[in-house]
Amino acid sequence: MINRNAIQAQNHSQAHRETRALRRLEGFVHIMDNAVRIPGTKYRVGVDALIGLFPGIGDTLTTIASFYLVAEAVYLDVKFAVILRMLYNIFLDWLLGCIPLLGDIFDATWKANVKNLELLKRSLELGQREY
Repeated sequence: MINRNAIQAQNHSQAHRETRALRRLEGFVHIMDNAVRIPGTKYRVGVDALIGLFPGIGDTLTTIASFYLVAEAVYLDVKFAVILRMLYNIFLDWLLGCIPLLGDIFDATWKANVKNLELLKRSLELGQREY
């Protein structure tokens, strides 16, 4: 016999866990990709683009930080295909970000963390989880 109260409690717990994770991730993504407004424009950049100005090591450090978002997605049981897409976004950000000057412009515009948060949110809204 199915205990409806237990199922409702489990669903509520999962929704609460997702809400808390998304709040943490929104703060993280803001810092990484949108923390600083470029004066005289509406455009924003984050720590990713600023640290990425240091060739090689900057992009590597921000890539490592970006794996936090992927770890949270795994924790939330997001489908493997979504995880792979998130990893692709991070890899592309790192690879092209390592190119001097062009990579800095790419870093400021690509915003892999914003893209990955949107992938995660869409996946959760559609109920796409691994079980």
